[in-house]
Amino acid sequence: MKKLLTFLLSAAITQIINAQTLFTFGNNKVDKAEFLRAFNKNNPATNDKAKAMKEYLDLYIKFKLKVQAAKDMHMDTLSNQKADLLNYETQLQENYMSGEAFMNELVTEALERSKKDLEIAHLFIAATGKDTAEGRQNINKAYNDLKNGMPFEQAVGKYVNKDNYKADNGRIGFISIFSLPYNIENLLYGLPVGGFSTPYKSKGGFHIFKILAERPAVGSLQVAQILLAFPEGVTEEEKTQKRLLADSIYNALAKGASFNEMVKQFSEDKFTYQNNGELPLVSPGKYDTKFENAAYAIEKTGGYSRPVETTTGIHIIKLLKKFPVNTDKDNAEAIAALQQQIRISDRMFAAQNKQQEEILKQIKYTKIPFNEKEQWKIADSIMKATDYKPYLKTVKKIPVASFAKQTLYNTGYFIFIRGRSTGDQNVLGANYYTKEMEEFVKSSSLEYYKKHLAEYKPEYKNQVQEFKEGNLLFEIMEKNVWSKAGADSSGLKKYYEAHKEKYKWEPSVDAIIITCSDSAAQAEAIKKIKANPENWKTFALDFPGRIQADSGRFEMSQVPVAEKTNFEKGITTVPLKNGQDGSSVFAYIVKVYHETGQRNFEEARGLVINDYQLVLEDKWITMLKKKYPVKIDEKVLNSISQ
Repeated sequence: MKKLLTFLLSAAITQIINAQTLFTFGNNKVDKAEFLRAFNKNNPATNDKAKAMKEYLDLYIKFKLKVQAAKDMHMDTLSNQKADLLNYETQLQENYMSGEAFMNELVTEALERSKKDLEIAHLFIAATGKDTAEGRQNINKAYNDLKNGMPFEQAVGKYVNKDNYKADNGRIGFISIFSLPYNIENLLYGLPVGGFSTPYKSKGGFHIFKILAERPAVGSLQVAQILLAFPEGVTEEEKTQKRLLADSIYNALAKGASFNEMVKQFSEDKFTYQNNGELPLVSPGKYDTKFENAAYAIEKTGGYSRPVETTTGIHIIKLLKKFPVNTDKDNAEAIAALQQQIRISDRMFAAQNKQQEEILKQIKYTKIPFNEKEQWKIADSIMKATDYKPYLKTVKKIPVASFAKQTLYNTGYFIFIRGRSTGDQNVLGANYYTKEMEEFVKSSSLEYYKKHLAEYKPEYKNQVQEFKEGNLLFEIMEKNVWSKAGADSSGLKKYYEAHKEKYKWEPSVDAIIITCSDSAAQAEAIKKIKANPENWKTFALDFPGRIQADSGRFEMSQVPVAEKTNFEKGITTVPLKNGQDGSSVFAYIVKVYHETGQRNFEEARGLVINDYQLVLEDKWITMLKKKYPVKIDEKVLNSISQ
């Protein structure tokens, strides 16, 4: 009790400290926690934290003043603002509701499991339909025998009811993560070497798994194959002929024959022969054990296996590439790939189920007892009625479940199941209605949680606020500064005349800047610009999407050229290549200005607008500070600047 009281007191003190007001503006206040969130998000590590924090505080105060002005002008009620916010909230809610909240946990788990492969065997009792009861009885007997010391191999021989599952004492081989369904993987990676699982029910029957061995993970392989397939009903004579042919192909490869040519000529794998025999990635547990063993035994990239025989046929395998297992949590590219693999696997379904359990706890879900037999009878009438709405009005409304601030009623449930009905009345009954009640609670809980997400996820609330205020800032800056400055021709010219000395040309050129999407377009552009530079607009139009051109006066430092380029009239600069997409850019020099010079108003217009915007913004900020007087709590500021 004393520890609990200490913890609660500590939490309360922390909350009070974080809620300390850092500054006020008018009747509004900003607490320390809000400012620190923004500062830490937008400022990298610095040697002078106090200086960085004071500079950022000045920017943040201005930001809050502008946003408040937008709110006072009711800009948050504008249709575009409301639509943008709704779209953002919807996208953000989907992220929070998709199971992504458990992604870090799943990645950590996958990284740990990926360090080792497990060699497994299983005792499998096939059981479906009427055989299920007998199968469950036999698997429980097998489990008890194993607990009492019976060797696993003996139990397989005694209880497995299909000969093909008795082969090799039930040995499956090595598996790695993602090889098996997630719930089975959870069973296996929780067992020690030599340990066996509790009985597990699958669609096909009952299993008991055993861990035979473990090894450091071998990673995955990119391989290609030549397959001499065994057709259904293949005879031993036909197999012998295939073996002889496989040996001949292998010998030809050993003497330098092209693997790709051998694939085209001999491979009977209809899925891969047109792709040089290349298979999807090989990893433990994905392919036949004999095939995997042969593939992993190839030592060098480009090497081949000897012919290996499986139930499918005879394979000659070529190793194309090895992919070692990544266990580095700081490898951003590998982690992103792992996250994607998790998203498309059944792990996400498990994460969503876990999230559903957490949601029910958070929203304080309570099941309210009711007479199920009576309510299922009403449900029957609802489901079978042609027009159920008049009947529904006569139904007595009773509670069936509750959340923190909401009660679910039977009438809502009846509308829910009617809306989901496929019209098949054969499925109706107690089991159906019970399962549909579970779906009703699940669907209602998700909607409730989404509606109250800000109460349960402070980070969601903060993200929404950041987006809303950022969007409002853009709206009011466009109205009060950006468009206002551009439209004020008289003000711009006055500013230009008063500050002419700022707007000088550094050494510059008149040039045509040409961007090409590929080397062929580049060659054609260089040829045409040299032949007739005045016609540059026409030939750019002849290559839509492949050549883009623009002309103007540019300071030499703005022209995309290699270092130490000597600018001369009539030259075409050496193209600069983009290594990522193969595009290139070069310039044709029309005229050279070696000396500095005065920009006229039109030449300086863009620069003047930028500077004039700052003038308007400063005047506006001065006005806002008078409207919303700012007071900073220096003690609180000093406490976070240390």
